[in-house]
Amino acid sequence: MKEKLKHNQIYRVKSLDKALHILNCFSFQKRDISLTEICQVTSLNKTTVKRLVSTLTSWGYLQQDAESKRYQLGLRVFELGGIVFSSFSLRKVAVSYITHLQQMTGSITLLGVIIDDQLV
Repeated sequence: MKEKLKHNQIYRVKSLDKALHILNCFSFQKRDISLTEICQVTSLNKTTVKRLVSTLTSWGYLQQDAESKRYQLGLRVFELGGIVFSSFSLRKVAVSYITHLQQMTGSITLLGVIIDDQLV
């Protein structure tokens, strides 16, 4: 087991791990976050976080509010989520049932999945 772990770690890119750790700071409860908060959550130094956040922002994965200077997930994350959503097989299977339910009730009908005790 330890050999396998070492083998997997050889192929890890530390800077990418750090960038993904930054993206994972965001949640439904925490939609915007300051540079200092990112440093606290990730335990990374401020210089590293600033460089990674700058790169993520330039790629559109993060955006910074001009007034508050807090960061939010960017439109690129939304675009990728849309790709996942459009290829999500549950949606394809459920669409006829959801349409039928909406027609029967006359109400807005949404499809959700519970992930980590949250409706997504």
